Amino acid sequence: INLLSFDINGTYMYPLLVKNGEELRNYLINHKIYVPKLWPNLDKFELNEFESNLFENLVPLPIDQRYSDNDMKYLLDIIKKLYCF
Repeated sequence: INLLSFDINGTYMYPLLVKNGEELRNYLINHKIYVPKLWPNLDKFELNEFESNLFENLVPLPIDQRYSDNDMKYLLDIIKKLYCF
């Protein structure tokens, strides 16, 4: 479902870009999954279409060393429920 294509070596979060990023963000937060809003004050600037899309729809999923395999499975299961797969 990710609209981004990239190499994910050594990152603290998985940058998931979806069409309904705010809906996914709220859904995850309602399921007790912390999802930060990157660049919170960026809406004060004039953005091009790509920048605006990232600002509005990028959901940085937590994947760092603090989380266990079970945590990652829970995160994936929650996302699967929202996207019905």
